[in-house]
Amino acid sequence: MKLLQDVTWSVLGTIGRSSISKLSILMPFIGYLILLQEKFVGLATPLVFRDGSDFKVSIGFYLLYFGLFIFGLGSFIFHIASPETAKSFKSADDYVERLQTLVTPSELLSKLEFILSKSEINSAISREALLYKNAISVGINAQPQQSIKAFVLRSFFDLRDRSRFSLRVTVFVLFSLGIILAMIPSFIALLNVWVDFSKNYL
Repeated sequence: MKLLQDVTWSVLGTIGRSSISKLSILMPFIGYLILLQEKFVGLATPLVFRDGSDFKVSIGFYLLYFGLFIFGLGSFIFHIASPETAKSFKSADDYVERLQTLVTPSELLSKLEFILSKSEINSAISREALLYKNAISVGINAQPQQSIKAFVLRSFFDLRDRSRFSLRVTVFVLFSLGIILAMIPSFIALLNVWVDFSKNYL
């Protein structure tokens, strides 16, 4: 469970932000080319399995299809469920660095309200957030210190990054299972090559 708690949206974004992940969302719509088109399968067969075994080819293509389908489903959920911070920024440091000079006092107040609503009452974060909220509210036209901006931005990012635990776990499982299934055909092909090599040269 501790491991799953550490699987944040930004960690998932390492995969979810990639071009391959975005393209995999289309997999359910183009999957029939792999599974249902006999001509496509017939053309691809000799490229994957030298002996042309229908059983091995069908297993390999089905595993590839299901792997890409599951991975694409995970990517789809990531893009609709993850916070914008995870889709646009690699980490809290990246978020703070890029927004620290751009964020306005009113935006800081809005983020502080969010931090207070999501933090435990009387926790260190909530007490510090309340202190900064009062300070900014009193001097709304004054520019907050950089340290205050950094605290607010980092705390906001971290809370958003750990939101929707069940969806984060779902995306993690779908990504992992999809990658594993999609890799199995490659291992099958490698095993066949090794068997042929062993017969001919060992």
